[in-house]
Amino acid sequence: MTRTVFYIQNDTSFKISYKGSSGSDWKDLPSENWTIEPGSNSGNHTFSMGDPGVFESDHWGWLYFTFVGDKEIPFFVYGLVKSEKDFGDYGAGLSVNGDPKPRNQSFPRGKIGSSYSSDNMISITLRDSDLVGEDMSVTTWLTDLTRIKPDVLNWNLAKLHFPGSHDAGSFGTPKHPAILGITQENWQCHDENFYGQLKKGIRYFDLRLRYEDDDRFWPRHGIAHQVGDALAENDHEFPNDTLLGQILQFIKEHPFEFLIVQLDLENAGGKLDLFWRTVFNAVQGRLLAYPGDGNAVPTVRQARDDGHQIIFFCNKNDLRPSDSNLASTFDSHIWPSSSMLQGPWNQESWGSLDPNKVVHDINSFMNKTPETTSRTRFWGAQCQLTPSFGNEGFSKNPSFSPRVLAGIMNPFTANNLTSNVTWKRRTSIISGDFFTEDLVLKIVSMNL
Repeated sequence: MTRTVFYIQNDTSFKISYKGSSGSDWKDLPSENWTIEPGSNSGNHTFSMGDPGVFESDHWGWLYFTFVGDKEIPFFVYGLVKSEKDFGDYGAGLSVNGDPKPRNQSFPRGKIGSSYSSDNMISITLRDSDLVGEDMSVTTWLTDLTRIKPDVLNWNLAKLHFPGSHDAGSFGTPKHPAILGITQENWQCHDENFYGQLKKGIRYFDLRLRYEDDDRFWPRHGIAHQVGDALAENDHEFPNDTLLGQILQFIKEHPFEFLIVQLDLENAGGKLDLFWRTVFNAVQGRLLAYPGDGNAVPTVRQARDDGHQIIFFCNKNDLRPSDSNLASTFDSHIWPSSSMLQGPWNQESWGSLDPNKVVHDINSFMNKTPETTSRTRFWGAQCQLTPSFGNEGFSKNPSFSPRVLAGIMNPFTANNLTSNVTWKRRTSIISGDFFTEDLVLKIVSMNL
């Protein structure tokens, strides 16, 4: 039987420690408890395994590694050895996982970067992105990220990759579901309220509100009203069944996490003072102050040290309150979307239902916007498909459901965009509909 021989290349920022193996197909394994320095390989410590020649679950093997930072933490990532360039992935494989029986896995699957060296041995490359998994919870991903990669504390906040929710408040049943015969399925964009989305790792919220007759502000999605929870009970009560209450609940539980809200407000004539009084009464002490036009975005460390966890964006020209005290806080603590949070969108491309056209426009925006290279400003890449409400079949055809369309766009985002080198280098906020925890984790992993 032929043997596949390979070594480990450590392209992470940490020392890697080999802890052992399991599986019957390993041959000539090295001794345990040796380390690989960052940027180095395992040298004389090579591994060999039987080459099955076909994809078979009974040819497998696990290798166990830890990375050594403040403490030793197991890798949680799966991968396969490629035995021949032409043959693809095989069941004989490598998994750097601290658990010999990973959840829902009977044998290795997935990929780690691999390439052939000049001596025909396979190089298995471990990268910082491979450190992500059960050690990084989607609920506390920024907290975990700064522990795994401490230099993130020195990044300006705009350099982070944030998973986001398009039409974040559209998670309930519209109060007017019969408008034009349109059902809930054509409007709902998420299954969880704000607290649930935050727990799932979402950190950017596209919040579209409307003032209603009950003297409260409610989420809207186009012509559908009250599609989620109210902003607040009133200007001084924020129970957990309101949007502000859910935000407060989460940030109190997780003081090192951070979130962004981008506001669009409709039908608020004469009610802007009420709106901003409500917001400031709830979260003023948690708002990150606007640094001013042309000034640097604060770093993660600065925001954390000051106890500030929220940035609020809006069109400041249209939504300024009249009350002088409220206006003063508005000027100092609300960030302008027009200059600090731009992003492409047009109905022709996003309504085409073609992910490639959406990505083409996003890439074009990146190419003509210097801030996407310098990472000095936030910007949004909207990775959802949004058909025109005026489409002939929109009111009757469930294929126009955001949930159905997310089934097209989200796998495309996960498989093609989160691993794209340019997107890793230049994107800021990546938002969409019905993001899963797996997709959130892939976006978060772009920070490594």
